[in-house]
Amino acid sequence: MNSVTTELRPEKSRVADTVQSDPQPFWRAAQPVFAAGIFLLLFVAFLYLARSLIAPIVAAIIVSIMFGPLAVQASRLRIPNSVFAAIVVGAVLVAMNVGLVMLGGVVSGWAERAPEIAATLKAKAAFFERPIAAWRELQISLATIFGTAADPPKLELSPGTILTQVVEWLTPAVGQLVVFFGMLFFLLLSRNRQRQFLVLKFESHNNRLRVLRILNEIEENLTRYVKVVSVVNIGVGAAAALIAFVVGLPNPVLWGVVAGLLNFIPYVGPAIVVVLLFVLGVVSLPTLPAAFLAPAMFVAFTTVEGHLITPGIIGRQLTLSPLATFVSLAFWTWMWGPLGTLLATPFLIAAYVVYEHTVAPDEPNLPD
Repeated sequence: MNSVTTELRPEKSRVADTVQSDPQPFWRAAQPVFAAGIFLLLFVAFLYLARSLIAPIVAAIIVSIMFGPLAVQASRLRIPNSVFAAIVVGAVLVAMNVGLVMLGGVVSGWAERAPEIAATLKAKAAFFERPIAAWRELQISLATIFGTAADPPKLELSPGTILTQVVEWLTPAVGQLVVFFGMLFFLLLSRNRQRQFLVLKFESHNNRLRVLRILNEIEENLTRYVKVVSVVNIGVGAAAALIAFVVGLPNPVLWGVVAGLLNFIPYVGPAIVVVLLFVLGVVSLPTLPAAFLAPAMFVAFTTVEGHLITPGIIGRQLTLSPLATFVSLAFWTWMWGPLGTLLATPFLIAAYVVYEHTVAPDEPNLPD
């Protein structure tokens, strides 16, 4: 009996080793992960390649969601959906035209003062002569060591090339604006039917309630975010205008409006304002050290605003992770450019709401 048992043990161990080394269970378990990864890569590629069409449509969806509470109020006042949609689209168009007219006035004024500005910049460029000369000497030394050319690359653009590039940029931009305003009008026109369609796609009563809660909370959070951040950005714009006025920069009201609008973009917007204030100081102020005064004051104010004022006003419900905000900004800016930068925070808010209602561990599972 012992001999038979001894003979069977090696056979059982070989079978166990074969079962343990069999890779089939691992690959079967990994197939859903690989399929999801391939789908995600294809979806990201689709969003990138079709950005000229998808980006304005998604932007219109986000804007229509933000106007949801106003649409509810309009329906209570018995205002037809078509009239409300036309009013919203018209208001957005008027706001864009006002901004373009203000910028156009500033650009035309600078164009008239171009010789004066050029002389001012030439006079102040002496401050940078020594660092530029040192950098040039370093380039020549490195080129001598490595045996490469030390001549800087020349950038030559003919007027025809510039005109072609401008036309190539404006043509899709105009098409995207048409798609955006058309989608915005029709989304506001059929808001109730769209919500009903999405909810009725689910058979379970609990799932329908879940979808309805998600839609309502996304709308509420986005609207609240826009309201609160708009109030904060009005304060930022007023502070920027006051700084520009105190320092002596031209058109302080305009740059206050620009600072308030750019502050809707976390991190990137205030950085652009700092650069603009510095450039304005270099052009307008008599000395170069004075040009650093307005940017320094604005950085100090935005530091206090970003760390104390805004988090205290927004509260915990809409306080997003700085890391998640930065990653969202980086991804959507790479994906869709400036429009993606504007939409990065609304996307993150919507994704957080969906996560809270579907994946969050403290969310109770509703029975079907």
